[in-house]
Order: sequence, then structure tokens, then C-alpha cells
Amino acid sequence: MSAEIRELTGEDDLGRVADFFIRNHYGPTGVVLSGHALERVFRERGVRLFLVAEERGEIVATIGYATMSGRRVAPPGQLFAGMFVIAPSHRTGMLAGRLFSDSFERLVARGIRGLRVEVDPANSRAFPLYVRVGFRALEGMTPDEDGYVELVSVLPGVTTDLSNNAVAWTGRSLSGDRRNWRSIRRSRTQSVDSGIVRLPGCGDAIRYDFELPGLLVSAVGRVDDAALVTLSVNGSAAPGFPPPGDCEQAHPARIVVSRALGLFTVTLDERGTLVVSHPGHLGSVVVDPHPVASGGTAGPRRPSSRPLHVDAADEMWRIDDGDVERVVEFLPAGVRVTAMSRSASEVVCFPWMGLRVARLALSLEGVEARAAHAVRGRWPVDLVDFEASADGESSWPAAGTEVVWSDGASGVTIAATRLRAEKARLEGWHFVRLSGETSVGYDLSVSSSGCSSRVRNGRGGRVIDTWWRSRRALADVLQTTTDAGTLIVAPEAGLVEWRRDGRPVVCSSFPSRRAIGPLTTVSTALWACAEPDRTDLDLGAAWPTDDARLPFQPSGDTQGAGWSLTSFDSPSELGVRVIAIAEERRLEAVVFLALARATRVRIADSDGGVLELDVSPDPWRTWTRAASFFMDGGWLHLTSVRGIHPEILIRSTAQGLMVAAYSRLASEPTTTVWSVRWDAL
Repeated sequence: MSAEIRELTGEDDLGRVADFFIRNHYGPTGVVLSGHALERVFRERGVRLFLVAEERGEIVATIGYATMSGRRVAPPGQLFAGMFVIAPSHRTGMLAGRLFSDSFERLVARGIRGLRVEVDPANSRAFPLYVRVGFRALEGMTPDEDGYVELVSVLPGVTTDLSNNAVAWTGRSLSGDRRNWRSIRRSRTQSVDSGIVRLPGCGDAIRYDFELPGLLVSAVGRVDDAALVTLSVNGSAAPGFPPPGDCEQAHPARIVVSRALGLFTVTLDERGTLVVSHPGHLGSVVVDPHPVASGGTAGPRRPSSRPLHVDAADEMWRIDDGDVERVVEFLPAGVRVTAMSRSASEVVCFPWMGLRVARLALSLEGVEARAAHAVRGRWPVDLVDFEASADGESSWPAAGTEVVWSDGASGVTIAATRLRAEKARLEGWHFVRLSGETSVGYDLSVSSSGCSSRVRNGRGGRVIDTWWRSRRALADVLQTTTDAGTLIVAPEAGLVEWRRDGRPVVCSSFPSRRAIGPLTTVSTALWACAEPDRTDLDLGAAWPTDDARLPFQPSGDTQGAGWSLTSFDSPSELGVRVIAIAEERRLEAVVFLALARATRVRIADSDGGVLELDVSPDPWRTWTRAASFFMDGGWLHLTSVRGIHPEILIRSTAQGLMVAAYSRLASEPTTTVWSVRWDAL
């Protein structure tokens, strides 16, 4: 008996889907998912289609399509695929393909032209299927800060245009069963970058080759609108195919108006995004996209964009998109933000926090309810794509609520006071999320003590330049023995092992590989990369990829980008020196440490104190400027010696810790040095 595929109907279905998610360990950690909670999630994410597969009265699979995923809003005419869950008993059959085929036809009928999906590259079951049905990775395989790679498909738009004009362009009519992914030529041999085309001045496009009876059709569709730009039939240009219209190339949002507020700067761009910045902090301090009214989706990482009217006077800015008018009034030490719905519907204001090393304090009715160093996943909670499911734990009545974010090292403090809304939510890295009927607002107060932690110019140590060739499990390595101990390096992969007094300080499985988070090819304990901008709101602090690795320089050669090891006066201290130049999409020098044996973490918190954290399967991540890790009878200390805006991101995963030590690169060769010191107990 094959499963029946149908659309979700009614509250009872929502409850059954919630139970199905729980049984299959899908959804938020630490939250009991219910039908009512799932209804809020669907509404907040803008779910437009949700299918369930049912067999003998039991739900065995689901797939959904929504306007928002990962706090990103899809472009007009496109949706994010997600909530793709299949019961273990049905994962080896044809059900997955049937779900995509069925949903494809429904989406095309509703005018959807493009699809996107955020997928964990370590998901060995789902990832190949997404590629087979037409999804491609435009920006390569770099996982974002949450560990997901975004894939894009323009297949719905391409097949719609092709089918509607088939007689004129191909000489025959194409039946409906040839309008989906099953007609892609050699679909099972496609890779994640198959058919990606760079169009001069028009961004990216994807080429699909369709194998139809007597026809080989090659069609290229633009990513922005899924419009066909080139079409060939049996190797020749299709007769009658019209040339594509001009496309508008994407460009960074232009600043419309700006104003100084003490040491802070407040700007407004053409997309209606309000940004607060400070010279002592790398990146924006607060990013507040234009609010949305009922029916809109509030995605701070990639908000929707609509035409705006801006009226900017000295003391007041008015921004109107036809649905919501936002008024920004300047105060002596901040701004007052008010958003009003034109249709008297619900309004959502969703400013995003740019401070990374930060203390977060929540006060209710004048009493401090909680204040601690921000550890995303613990304080505040982090429920990506299920934010609305924990409203009872992460939301409060807005009246009487105050939120303060502060960074003691840079001296920056940002407060949200006089909240005017029905509900205030603290979740993820929201500054504070406000929702209410007709209008919402808040007063944003800014202050700065003038402190700065921008540059460190400490000693660099002496390069360890004496190495000999060796072998480890049939792989070539370099080895040396110094006062710090025995060091083994795989030049193209990283530090394999550091042993001191006969005991491993850090070690790895090299040349064997292991998984940690979205990475599946981790073979060493330490390596260096040139990485994208950590302040990028969309990507965040990306996970490393193999193609971003910098080569090991055993002699400390400074002629090209690379990394080397150095020694200090203390025999228990090792230095990691990185030299690189800022390039497009490579703005950070990052030293990565994969620590599978760490059980406790101590960090320097945002107030200069010490915070101790346990390593647990429940994921969390936090930023700091100095950290220590307890492993096998000792502490491993990581501190910055030399660098520009040095910061450490620590991720706790089910497979151990992934530590990323960041330093900004400049347009000339930039030297970064981190100290790694071992204290045995």
C-alpha cells in the first residue's frame, strides 16, 4: 500500500504533525511542540503549502514551503522548502521523490517560479536528493553560522515558460508529466554546482538540460526571477525564442541619510534599514529593517524589500512602504522608533543585535530578571525556524520590559526602553522583537565609555623552522621537537598533534576524517583559513571550507599567505602565526581548533569576569576574547597576541567543540598571532 499525499487541513492535522515531528526528533531542542505552537510557527514563517504523506492513518512524511527560513525572506515569486521529514520506515523507497513531484505541480499551479532550501551538508540522505531534483549552490559549499548551505532552484519558472511556449520554441507540446525534475538529463549524476552560469551584469543563472523523446533541451534561467534567458533545442538556438529583457543588477543598499549621535552614527538606507554603528566596534551595533504588517514575514538576516518613501528632516525621519510608516525621532542620547500599520493590522518590529561579545540583561517592571554573558542557545534561547514555538518562555508583555546589551571591552551599551507593543521577545540574536496591533515602538538608548579593543600588537614569538619529514598512517607529515614538545603537521591539512611530556595536548584522527557540525572532513586539530566577513548579517561567522585553508609555511616564509608555528619564552606556550591579505569575500584570518576531548570551557565574559560552561550535546555558541578548555587533566588557554579586532567564537556541538579565533585582515600583508598555552594539573 503506497502512502497518500495530501495538503494539511485543520487543527487536528497540526497536532498530528507536531507529534510526528517529535517522534522523528525534528524541531526545537527543549521545547514541547504542540499543534497550537506549530500553527504560530507556520503563520510566522509564512507557510504557503504543506503536504503530508499518510499510510494506514499514520503520517509518514511531510514537506513544507514557506516565505521565510533561517530568518531569511525569499524573493517575490519564490519559497523556501523545509520541514522535509520522512519516517525511518519509508526512507529507502520512492516517497521522497513523490513528495517533490506532487509539490512541484502544486507550486507551479500557484505561480511559484523559484525555490530555495537551507540544508545541512552533513545530511547524507537529504543533500543528494535536493541536488537531484534541481537545487544548486550558487555561493559554493560554505555553511553559514548556523551550519546550513543555501541551495536554489529555478526549475518551476523554467519549466513553466518552456511548457507555455513549447509549440513555438520546440515544435511540439509538452505534457504535464514532463514539467518536473524527472526530465532533467542524468539527474542522478548532477553535482551541487552543475549548470551554474554567471551572467555579466545580471548575476547568477542555472542551466538545466532536459531529455525528452526526440529532444534535448537546454534552458538557462535567471536566479532572481527564474526567467528564461537562453534556450537551445538539439544543440541549436530555439526558433522564435525572444531575447530576455534587461535585468537590474543587485547592488549594496545606498545610504539615504545619516546623522551623528555622539560617537555613534545612525544611517538609513534605500531599503529602509536603520543602522547604528560605533568606531570601537567591528560591524554594525544594531540593524533594524523596515517593520512588516500582518501577512509580511520578519526576517532580519535577509528582509523583504519594497519601494519606500523617505522624508528626512533634522530631528525626524519618516519612512513609508505603503503598509507601514516608521517614524525615527532623535533624542539627546538615542532615537525613538515608532511603526504604524496603514491597515490597523499587526505590526512586527525586529531589530538585530550586532554586538558579539556581549552581556544581555532583561528587566521586568523595574526588576532585573536575568543578566548574563550572551550564550546563544542558553541565554538567549535560539530556535531557528521555530521561534514562535516557545513564546511562553522567550516572550513577555512589552509594557515594563527593558533590554540592555553591553560590551565592556569596547565600552558600547545599547538599551531598548519604553517598549510600546503587546509582546516583546528575546530569541536568537534579536535586539528585541516587538509585535502588536496597529503600532509598536521603542526608545533606543546608546552610550559609550570610549574603550576600544581594536588592535593588539604583542610579541610574535620565534618561528619554529626546523622540521623533518615523517609518515603517519602512510601519509606524509612534518615533525619537530622543541621545548614546547613534539609537533606533527600535515602541510595541506593542519596541526595533527602536539605532545608534551609524553601526553597529547591536542590530537586528531589524521589521516582519518571525522564529522563536527556541518563539516564531514575534519582530520586535524588546528588549521588556518581566510574567511568571509564575520559581521555579514546574512552569512554570519561561516563554518570553514577546505578551499579556504591557508598553507603551512614551515620556514615562516612571509612572501605569501600562510600560517606557521612559533615558540615563546614559556616552554608550555605555542604560537600560531597567520599572514594574509584581505581579498573579496576573504576578510578574516581565522585559526580553527577542533577539540573533541574538551569537557569544560572558561571564557572572559563581556564584563571582564570569568564564565564557566559545560560541553553538552545541546548546541550553544558564544563570543569572547580569551578562552580556556579543560581536557584530560589540564587547561588549554587561547589568547590573542597580535591582531585587529581579535575575537573567539566557540561552538559546542554533539561531536565536541569547534573554536574559531578571528582577526581582521587589511589591504596589505597582515600578521595575526594567537597564543595556545597548556597548563597541566
